[in-house]
This record gives sequence, C-alpha cells and structure tokens, in this order.
Amino acid sequence: MIYEVQTRMVNTWENCWTDGGVPMTFTNKREAQLEIDDLLALMPDYSPDDYRIVRLEDVLRALLADDNEKTRMDAQRALDQ
Repeated sequence: MIYEVQTRMVNTWENCWTDGGVPMTFTNKREAQLEIDDLLALMPDYSPDDYRIVRLEDVLRALLADDNEKTRMDAQRALDQ
C-alpha cells in the first residue's frame, strides 16, 4: 500500500508534503507517522489533529466519484497502475 500525509486546511484535507515540488508518499503508515512526529518535534505549537495518514488507494477511489470526467479518468488510470 501507498500512504500520504494530509494536512487539514480550512474545509478540506490536502497533501502538502512535497520533496522538490513532488508530493511525498510513504510505503507504510509507520514511515508517514515518523514524518508527522518529526514535524511536531520541530513545531511544538502545531496540533497533531491537523494531520492524518490516508491510504492513497482510498483517495483515488474518492476521486472516481468526482463530477469531472478528467479527474475520474486520471484516478482510474492511477488505480490501474
């Protein structure tokens, strides 16, 4: 499985974790949690409630329900890989 860390935004969750402008993903939940833990150690005023770990497959499946045809096609292509 592939996971991503998402950050709570005003009304949504987004993957704001990037490496050189490329969204970061993690091969397991432990790796993702360590990334959150490192951030919280550096920024003690940040709330752990503002971060979550999501299985990327679940994100793609949610996009399949989107009204935009291109979004659905891109999500299906990613799931098929």
